[in-house]
Amino acid sequence: MSLNGNLKTMGLADLLQWLTHSRKTGTLLLTGADAEKSVFLEKGSIIATASDDPREYLGQFLVNFGYITEEELRKAVEVQQEFNMLLGKILVMIDAINEEELQKLMRLKAEESIYDAFLWEEAEFTFIEDFLPAIQMVPLQLDVTRIIMEGLQRADEWREIRLMLPKMECIPRRLPGRTAPADLDEKDRLLLDLVDGRRNVLELAFLRRAREFNTAKGLYHLHRAGLVEILPPTGPVRETAHTELRKMDEGGVEIHRMLTRTSILLKKNEWEKAWQTIQHARTLKPGDPQVEEKFEQVQSCILSEMDKLGIQAHRIPELTRPMTQLAGENVSPKEGFVLSRINGQWDVKAIAAVSPMHAVDSFLVFHALKQRELITFRD
Repeated sequence: MSLNGNLKTMGLADLLQWLTHSRKTGTLLLTGADAEKSVFLEKGSIIATASDDPREYLGQFLVNFGYITEEELRKAVEVQQEFNMLLGKILVMIDAINEEELQKLMRLKAEESIYDAFLWEEAEFTFIEDFLPAIQMVPLQLDVTRIIMEGLQRADEWREIRLMLPKMECIPRRLPGRTAPADLDEKDRLLLDLVDGRRNVLELAFLRRAREFNTAKGLYHLHRAGLVEILPPTGPVRETAHTELRKMDEGGVEIHRMLTRTSILLKKNEWEKAWQTIQHARTLKPGDPQVEEKFEQVQSCILSEMDKLGIQAHRIPELTRPMTQLAGENVSPKEGFVLSRINGQWDVKAIAAVSPMHAVDSFLVFHALKQRELITFRD
């Protein structure tokens, strides 16, 4: 059995509610003006979604949220093409994200895809009962009631946002002399950095690999905060916008993503990855004030965390076994250098001072060696 209709005559909220309460199993196909989405249900529960909109591909979604970089995505896609594996599994395999994060983000991606359909002014729908595609899917159990409530709220927000932004071709421009407040959301702060008085909302959304709603909502917040004004479109949307934007960007957007990724890694206590990411950002854009500020923050945060873990400048490291017995251990060149300087007399600060590495690298190496029980510390 199949059910066909238009979302103008049967709203998405009513449609999802009916499918849930009827405990339907099958595929709901939503066809809008620019995209087609599939929602897969099993006994009334949403277990997965799919979309032909490139902005909703898993890789682009993870780039937008700062979990992976464009380079990590490129490498993962190459592996996927060669071995025909699920992209999420590849990203876990190359240690870009872990299994728990993958499950969380897959659920979030599925929810965001459905939320986007709540904003469609018109779309056709077809529900094909008892049909689920024979493809690999990571099973999800989504709270349909919560999705409906959030989707309806976003639709209300969208109507309010459109009063300020009647067209996505409108151009936001920063107001001179206005300083962003300290409590401004980090994503809104990064969006503000991209506002240059030339790019329209569609172009900003593309640069961020984000949906128009999320970008427009961020601009709405910035407008309400008195940081930007909204200018009318200056002309037709350029057909070659994607190509031109890549030239205009000159690495700036990737820097912003790296700063976001650094913040996420710090919150997850993945200090080495955070340190590597911010160092890469400094290489790409040396002297940039925002990068330097984040660099100082990362350095201070890591050294503070090392101190809490007992890796303190005045403490003296000692080998747990003679150096001859450590020869068979699989150590990196950095670890090997630090191990070779441990003599039972030099403290952490002294060894870090003679090391060719940055002090943060030295402290991270001490932490890694301590975790592997190759060294201990005494005061």
